[in-house]
Amino acid sequence: MLGGTNLRVCLVTLQGNGKFELTQTKYRLAEEQKQDDGQKLFDFCAECLKTFVESNTGDGPGMLKEGQVLPLGFTVSGAFPLGIFEARRAKN
Repeated sequence: MLGGTNLRVCLVTLQGNGKFELTQTKYRLAEEQKQDDGQKLFDFCAECLKTFVESNTGDGPGMLKEGQVLPLGFTVSGAFPLGIFEARRAKN
């Protein structure tokens, strides 16, 4: 069961000297999505990521370029039955 209400997809552009640009879109999770199986949740996440990339691809400043390779990060926050020992390791 998932406790959060939103999935956020963010594009962070590092500009140097401690500066960055953030583009983000929030996608609301329905109650049934929070209680459904993991595969359906990750399918939803993948669809949101696809929508975000498509809507932020173009020729303008700060836009993604067609075919551009993007490094991808994934984070979660919320009440999960995990013991977190360090940033790269958790145990249920």
